[in-house]
Amino acid sequence: MQEIKFHYPPEQYPSFKKLLKAIFEKFSSSTYIQYFKDPNDELPCSLTYREVDIITSNLAHQLQSEYELHGKEIAYLADHSIQFGLYLIAFVKLGCRVMLLSPKNSAPANVDLLKRTDTRLLVHSKRFAKESSSIIDQIDGGAAFLAFDVDPEELKEVKNGAPNISFTEKASVNEAERIVFIVHSSGTTGFPKPIYLSNRYAVHMFNNYARLLEPVESPKLLSLAPMYHIMGAIFFGIASLGRTYVFPTNFPPLANTITDSLRKSGASSMMVAPILLEQLAQSIQMGTADVDVLKTVKLALFGGAPLQAQAGKILMDHGMNIKSSYGSTEMGISAFADLDANCKEFTPMKMFFPKKYHIMEDTDYGSEVKQLVILPNSPFMATNTSNRPDGSFATNDLWTPHPSKPDYWYISGRADDTLIMSNGEKTNPVPMEAAIRNFNVLIEHCAVIGQGRAATAVLVQLKVEEAMKRDVYDILNIVEAAVDIANRDAPAHSKIVFPDMVKVLPLIEKLPVTDKGTLSRKKAAEQYSHYLDSMYEKFFNQSSELQQDGGDEKLQMEPTVISDFLKATIAKLIKVKPSEVNTTENVFDQGLDSLLAVQLRNSIVKHIKTVPTNFVFQNSTVEEMTQAMFQDSETNSVEASYQATKGLLSKYIKLIDEQMPRPIRSYRTKHKGDEVVVLTGATGSLGALLLQSLLQNKSVRKVYTLVRGKDGMGRLQTAFSGRGLDTQLLKSAKLQVYPFDQAQKNLGLDQQQYRNMQAEATVICHCAWMLDFLQPVAYYEKECINGLFNLLQLAYNGGDNAMRFHFISSISASMAMKGEVLEQPLPDDPSCAAPMGYAQSKFIAEHMIGYVTQKKNMQGYVERVGQMSGDSIHGYWNTQEQYPLMVAGGAGHMKKMPIMESEIDWIPLDYAAVSIEEIILTTANNAPSRTESIFHIVSPNRVTWMDFLAALHANGIKFNHVSAEEWIKELSEDDSNPAFKLLSFYQDVVGGIEMPVWTTSKTQNVSRKLKSTPKLDATLVGKYLQYWRGVGFFH
Repeated sequence: MQEIKFHYPPEQYPSFKKLLKAIFEKFSSSTYIQYFKDPNDELPCSLTYREVDIITSNLAHQLQSEYELHGKEIAYLADHSIQFGLYLIAFVKLGCRVMLLSPKNSAPANVDLLKRTDTRLLVHSKRFAKESSSIIDQIDGGAAFLAFDVDPEELKEVKNGAPNISFTEKASVNEAERIVFIVHSSGTTGFPKPIYLSNRYAVHMFNNYARLLEPVESPKLLSLAPMYHIMGAIFFGIASLGRTYVFPTNFPPLANTITDSLRKSGASSMMVAPILLEQLAQSIQMGTADVDVLKTVKLALFGGAPLQAQAGKILMDHGMNIKSSYGSTEMGISAFADLDANCKEFTPMKMFFPKKYHIMEDTDYGSEVKQLVILPNSPFMATNTSNRPDGSFATNDLWTPHPSKPDYWYISGRADDTLIMSNGEKTNPVPMEAAIRNFNVLIEHCAVIGQGRAATAVLVQLKVEEAMKRDVYDILNIVEAAVDIANRDAPAHSKIVFPDMVKVLPLIEKLPVTDKGTLSRKKAAEQYSHYLDSMYEKFFNQSSELQQDGGDEKLQMEPTVISDFLKATIAKLIKVKPSEVNTTENVFDQGLDSLLAVQLRNSIVKHIKTVPTNFVFQNSTVEEMTQAMFQDSETNSVEASYQATKGLLSKYIKLIDEQMPRPIRSYRTKHKGDEVVVLTGATGSLGALLLQSLLQNKSVRKVYTLVRGKDGMGRLQTAFSGRGLDTQLLKSAKLQVYPFDQAQKNLGLDQQQYRNMQAEATVICHCAWMLDFLQPVAYYEKECINGLFNLLQLAYNGGDNAMRFHFISSISASMAMKGEVLEQPLPDDPSCAAPMGYAQSKFIAEHMIGYVTQKKNMQGYVERVGQMSGDSIHGYWNTQEQYPLMVAGGAGHMKKMPIMESEIDWIPLDYAAVSIEEIILTTANNAPSRTESIFHIVSPNRVTWMDFLAALHANGIKFNHVSAEEWIKELSEDDSNPAFKLLSFYQDVVGGIEMPVWTTSKTQNVSRKLKSTPKLDATLVGKYLQYWRGVGFFH
């Protein structure tokens, strides 16, 4: 077990003040600080640890005499300088809880921080007097105090009374957990978030820096990290070993500031933001950098943002040992690269603390991509940082392992960087941006956009001095090549279409970045929305204007001409020869995806005729497209989708008859406590809770859990921990996890795995299904409908020892029905389902289950699940679902919620899961019956929409009630609203579509859990709000 070496054992130093006192005594004669009175000074001034101790004690005494700050909660607003450092120590000595405010914050942001932390006193430097006054005017009982200028030389001598205040302890029941600092996040997506740092945190951070810096033979460190950010904690960290902290000649620094400060101070290590290293690399290329000085740098630690690969190579080639570090305010410095100067890899990092305090958790972004999660027992975690019910902290940082260096990882982006596209797909923009930015020195910054959109786009900012050397064709060729590199490793739905979805910004325009050089993607999308909206409009809605522009290019309306054109266009898009395009095979099976389908449709519009935007999806072979373009009138698209549904259903009924030729003769024998369940979809919200219930049930002997991807257990761990479920259950001997691909024969399992289930399983519960409301029914065939067929074959088992089959359907399959929907099979007409591909695919699935039940004697069941709310225990409710977003965007963002007359039958997740489990076990010995096999998983205890709003009010949420029309109008005009991305959904729901009522009498007879479903009252809603607040979703 990896253990921590403590230079300063926490049990001996319960407070940071006590630790600082020991440090000042231990290293009294060593130099602590070097600073420049004037940027032009050739030599810095120096202060020993003893002198800094005296100066800050005198300063603390002055502050107490003037302002009586001892033990108070204060905020501090000043520029990075020696004054900042001295004040910080003085505040610690006074026992203050001090919040560090960035000078870059807006006044409203600082007001918000003071209010959220209940801070009423603001100490500020002279430069911020006016701003501080306006801030305090908005704080009840607030007061602003001027931080007087400190001349270190004047305070070097012990003043009368000063030693009495030095390190005065404030009594506390638990001194280790008392808050000493508040440092805020950067606020790139909204107001900054305050993060509370305790004595425990500060003492452990101090020890971490001692461990990090001890191997580095460098007595002086130049820090270019502002002290109001967590990177500035190096000011204290350097003291852990009695070394010297060097302030730069200027702040904010430039590239020449680095070399000047290094040369004048003799520092041979530094802490620096990557943007400064990139400027330094540029100055090397231009021949203006002092290369001899840079060769003396034994270590340059950077962090907070990625460093351009080309810049890193230039610096390494010129003798600098640059290495990445990783950390956050929530957990301090946590990982760093191999510090050995002989190691030329500067990006892969190793975790700094023992494995017992963290896990690398599986994600949905690929088997290699992990998320760092800090466990609840970690002493390095800031106070109240947890964002999960079990007390852990999911960092949202994504990592991939080094291919040959154990325990070293590359940081590959953030989960919250992930773009959730309007088609339900996910795109990680960070590696794509890095590929484009690192391709050529011409490209300074870029932003990949796609949140709430159906495709990605990229905004490219050029380096002015490089762009001036090239003509426009050269620039476009470089950008195109860079985009090609980014597309090479990107999934199909994430690829950027050049030139349609690429915007090279005019040279006078810049992408918004933070002071650390981190791109603010949301601000970029807002700032350049006019460019983006125009690109997306042209790409997805090409019609009449293209026909007008390309009128002379129209092809002859001859079937062979059209067919050849389609084959050539498709071949170009999927990168094959035209002769390899099969005219009767589904083009999506040949390599086309939804993005390429848009390009194909645009080519059709330009060269043949205007067709609907979903034309390729509705006519998915070359023959069908050719035929459709020769029809005299357009077929109604909804009717066409119903025909597609009937066609797919007919196809799979035929396959069932071919592969299951005779009725089932016998069923797997079931004894009490001997159920063996095959479960799919266990990484989803409902599936995870269903798995938990099955593993806890004594009637279940084994659960075969089929999970997509290689590391199924890892994905289950993620699903459980993220929802506050008991991960110890996953160690149960009952659980058998198999990696599967439902679209493949035998579900992608090896022969032995498949045989194991054939020999043991008594029931299959099929919970896995794709969800994309924008796709047509054909989109669901390969993965979902064909996958269902493959699972039915497993259940059929040759007609002997067959398994029961439970299909988790959706009320959307019957949503277009009027009045009451009975617990009965669906009509044969697909118009009873909602007119979208997802609902139509569920309609097909229900009829497949009905057919094998009626014709093949299978014990088939359908559970139609309605709208699920969060679970009733932890309040976990996915923040990206429509109703959480509606509350955040309406009650939180707009302070308005719409008036509606609808009723709510939302059922908590855990009640839905246990209800399904009860149905599975209770119906085990029922004879096959199509009419008795349908159940509705909705709450029988409905409430009105206005009852829900009242429950929000009862939890202290203040908002106005407005008409549905006003609410939709305001939402449609504010794309910064978190609910904006689901605007079309809200237009339907809020617009007053009359919903049927799903009866539950039969289901209640089978499931006691469903019958006891709680009403959506203030208590239940309070749990959801508590969860959303805990994960930072709702304020």
